[in-house]
Amino acid sequence: MIEKKDIYERLNRIIRLKATGNPKELAEKFNVSESTIYRLINEMKDIGCPIQYDKINQTYYYSEKGNLIINIEFEALENEESKNIIGGSNSFFKLSNFDNKRTYLCKEKNH
Repeated sequence: MIEKKDIYERLNRIIRLKATGNPKELAEKFNVSESTIYRLINEMKDIGCPIQYDKINQTYYYSEKGNLIINIEFEALENEESKNIIGGSNSFFKLSNFDNKRTYLCKEKNH
């Protein structure tokens, strides 16, 4: 979960700098496949991040000013729930868009 947060933060930073390169170059920078880059970009777009691609300069960029907010939250489970899981906590990964009106939420149970 923290690893995914780091990826989004790094992607956000490189988009802000307008230094992503084309999707293939960006995938190489992140050591992932091009399809993973497209998925990450689309997840950010789905929550309203104004990401565009500049074909001339071959880079992704934000078409509006704003902030990407990334939070990781932990929540204790109820007693009955924690009996069924070793570790007894839930962690939430939230990725909120620029105007903070939409949130992408991943929920993982620690085992």
